[in-house]
Amino acid sequence: MPKITPRNHKLSDHDFLKLSKVESKPRARVKLLILHQLSQNKSLEGIGKDFGYHPQSIGIIRKHYWLYGLKSIYD
Repeated sequence: MPKITPRNHKLSDHDFLKLSKVESKPRARVKLLILHQLSQNKSLEGIGKDFGYHPQSIGIIRKHYWLYGLKSIYD
């Protein structure tokens, strides 16, 4: 089982909305917009409904950001 490192990245570290406006890759742009919604304390269910994702997928995007930072928005 892989070792999980502590959460080094916070949702308040970046302006995800601003970053999404200059991102050229569509999937990365969507993830930035999801992270923006999470930084605004929206619920996983509400974000999932808005973006057409399962709430569990939103949680995975958040977890990957916590662990890997902005690198996590690229597949």
